[in-house]
Amino acid sequence: MIDKISEWFEYIQTPRSELGGMPICPFAKAAIANNQYTIAQCTVDSINQQVQQCDISDNLVHIMYLPTYEQYTPQQLYQITYDLNQQYLQQNKVVLGNEPRVTFKLQGVRTTFPHCFLWIVQSLSDLTQKSNMLNNTKYYSYWTKEQIDEVVTWRTHQSG
Repeated sequence: MIDKISEWFEYIQTPRSELGGMPICPFAKAAIANNQYTIAQCTVDSINQQVQQCDISDNLVHIMYLPTYEQYTPQQLYQITYDLNQQYLQQNKVVLGNEPRVTFKLQGVRTTFPHCFLWIVQSLSDLTQKSNMLNNTKYYSYWTKEQIDEVVTWRTHQSG
């Protein structure tokens, strides 16, 4: 699975004409180049402890993959993600869920990892700062209001 995630890294940092020449994730390239990420397998039973142990000052991105995701409904996994955020946002950790059965597309470009469920843990303040930087570009002009609300707005309200 790690090889597939590495291939996805290439995919999300490739500039896309559909997105005005920007990649799906404009800041992935720097985190990858600087080796500021971790990848680990998890279970539903271990995810809470793994999020707790994530050192967001040392690594910018922590990716936990759940190979047994099909044993759960998307709603169950989103609820776990919501609960993790309720617990860890006050510690400056945001947990993003990536559900392969619920495809997220920007201008027809698939953004979701297609092989299993991912939990992506990042610093809320760092992610908010980078998102705010993107407000000065045309990046979000390729998003619908609903997509911005789903991915960006909710965490903007959390960061104060």
